[in-house]
Amino acid sequence: MVYCEMSGQTGLDCHPEELAELAISWDESRSTYKHGLGNVHTEFWLGTEYIHQITRQKVYHVRFVIWDASNNMKFADYNLFSLDDMPQG
Repeated sequence: MVYCEMSGQTGLDCHPEELAELAISWDESRSTYKHGLGNVHTEFWLGTEYIHQITRQKVYHVRFVIWDASNNMKFADYNLFSLDDMPQG
């Protein structure tokens, strides 16, 4: 889970949330993951359908930042980022 905000110079900045503090149950149906879950004012998963609709409109780049249990940070940059439509089934 991440927290994202728009910043003037760099665009979208995202920060990881502490998993121990999340109130969301991740044991959900495929439909729930597709359409989103949680509370938009606290913890919220946007949903794969909405991420797909956003990323199909233009080219995006993304950086994933991950910390391990020893607080070592790793990141991966991708110049082309999109999320395909979820097939039926």
